[in-house]
Amino acid sequence: MSELIEYVRRGGNKKFRKINGRRKQGTSGGNKVGVFVAMKDENGGVNIGWSLCHKKAGDSFDPLFGYNVASGRAKRGKTKTPIAKSLIKKADQFKGRVARYFKTDNIKIVGAGSTVETLEGAS
Repeated sequence: MSELIEYVRRGGNKKFRKINGRRKQGTSGGNKVGVFVAMKDENGGVNIGWSLCHKKAGDSFDPLFGYNVASGRAKRGKTKTPIAKSLIKKADQFKGRVARYFKTDNIKIVGAGSTVETLEGAS
């Protein structure tokens, strides 16, 4: 099964570079704090799973654990945890990369919208 992986970084240095004669700002370096994993599902669509380390709670990023959480969400296609607000913009950017890689527009970000499971008995 093919998959696409991208790490989420925070911090780093802001750098300017020229692309096609235009000046673009970007960041380099930074600490890894999360991971996105995109996988094809059995219906031919693509699910994007995610994982984010909670640095303020004292967590440190573990790439293997983050990958396992993100790939598990991508395989299931559902999660009880909605996607973190800080990841929404980066997930949309990753969605564009996924569309080019898998050559499909049938892409679902797990934890956004209808992919969040409700707890039974919760009101």
